[in-house]
Amino acid sequence: MSAKKTVQAFEETPGHELLKPLTSLKASQRMRLGVKLMKMVGDAESFSIDDFEGVADFMAYLEDNDFIVDPEGWIDFFDEAGMEGVVSLITAYAGEAIGAKQ
Repeated sequence: MSAKKTVQAFEETPGHELLKPLTSLKASQRMRLGVKLMKMVGDAESFSIDDFEGVADFMAYLEDNDFIVDPEGWIDFFDEAGMEGVVSLITAYAGEAIGAKQ
C-alpha cells in the first residue's frame, strides 16, 4: 500500500499572503496556473533536478504577471523557506486555483 502525498490547502500554506487571493483571479488565469503546474511537475513520481527549470519558469510567470503582491516578502520567503517551501506554496496555489483541494 503506497501513501498518497496530499497537497496542503493554499490558505494554510506558509507564504500564502504573498500571492493574490484566488478569488480575485479570472477563471482563465486560474486555468493557466493549473496548466502551467501540470507542465511543471509532469510525472511527480520521477521529479528530477531537470524539472527545477520548470519550477523557476513557473516562479517567473508568477512574478512577471503580478501574482506576487509583496515582491520583497517573496524574496524574503525564498531566503527563509528555500526551494522546498516555495515549491509547496506554488503547487498549493496552482492546485487550488483549479479546484484540486486535497
